[in-house]
Amino acid sequence: MRIHRIPYAATGRFAPVVIDHLNNEPFVREFLPKPPDLDGLLEAARERQFAISDRLTLCNALDRQHHGLELHEAVEQNLKRLRAGDALTITTGHQLCLFTGPLYVPFKILNTIRLAKVAEERLQRP
Repeated sequence: MRIHRIPYAATGRFAPVVIDHLNNEPFVREFLPKPPDLDGLLEAARERQFAISDRLTLCNALDRQHHGLELHEAVEQNLKRLRAGDALTITTGHQLCLFTGPLYVPFKILNTIRLAKVAEERLQRP
């Protein structure tokens, strides 16, 4: 199987500042000090600390959202980890866009899950 990758710049759909960020242009580092790659994400994760009250606010909101639902064991374990304080989250957002189509949302979700798994594996390495 061949995988074809299309560079963001080649799509013509992204502002120059986005392309500069993805290319890790030096002047962008003044505003976004971490590079836009896995190493930058992990470096930022290592620097994060959250007050237990903020974490509990998130956990309580998630508990309300999941109330009455049967949760997969992995979801239950992740929610317990989040409550215990030894986990971070990777989040994404979605801005409606005319040309991305309905498959873009699950694509982003699946890629965010993949990124979280890769980051967790990398963080667990010595």
